[in-house]
Amino acid sequence: MKVLITDDSEFMRLIIKAALQEVDPNLEIFEAENGDVAVEIYRENRPEMVFLDIIMPVKNGIMAMEEIRQLNPNVKIVIVTSVGQEEMVNKANELGVNAFIPKPFQPQEIKDVFTQLRGM
Repeated sequence: MKVLITDDSEFMRLIIKAALQEVDPNLEIFEAENGDVAVEIYRENRPEMVFLDIIMPVKNGIMAMEEIRQLNPNVKIVIVTSVGQEEMVNKANELGVNAFIPKPFQPQEIKDVFTQLRGM
């Protein structure tokens, strides 16, 4: 299974990646530091699940989610973001986000959401 992790913080990407690899060491994991790179990686590799931060430079997570949804309306999308961004959270809901994980989070939350969505 292919998974894309998008966050402008390399540390956050590392934490999410480590949690996912504990669940399934055979995952093919791609990383992007902004929404623009995320869309490009998505286009080329078509991962089945995408973890997206909202606040990022160049292209935010909501804009990236819109483009990724156009490419594949069935891709599983998880927003991992700080609380207090209600307008963007509402927009993500309109676009059909599959799950939200608020920062700060425990690695177990990543594992639980991944396991739940993978089974859908």
